Amino acid sequence: MFNNIEEIGKPQIIAASERQYAMLIPPMKVRDFNLTSLADAV
Repeated sequence: MFNNIEEIGKPQIIAASERQYAMLIPPMKVRDFNLTSLADAV
């Protein structure tokens, strides 16, 4: 995946209400990336 990064942005603080911590994640545009699941959605 990291060989296919076309663009990377300024890191954003990401925090979810069910977690007790925050993450610093940069937005990325990745070439030829597909988000798929091995299991059927319920």
